[in-house]
Amino acid sequence: MGKGERNVTTSRDITDSVVISGDRNVVHLAGDSLYALSTAERQSKLAEYRQRVVSENRFVNLRGIPLP
Repeated sequence: MGKGERNVTTSRDITDSVVISGDRNVVHLAGDSLYALSTAERQSKLAEYRQRVVSENRFVNLRGIPLP
């Protein structure tokens, strides 16, 4: 395999592995049970996510960062 900016190199067997290379990739991985969430489940997951973002960033000090 050649060497360069867009090459992928590995030192072991990557059979049954996921290798992603490129710019602006969007990858969706799921187990064997891929399914659509109901509206209630989606709202619940979104509420959990929002709460986690608030919790993890509660003490971030933004003072001194200029506003646009």
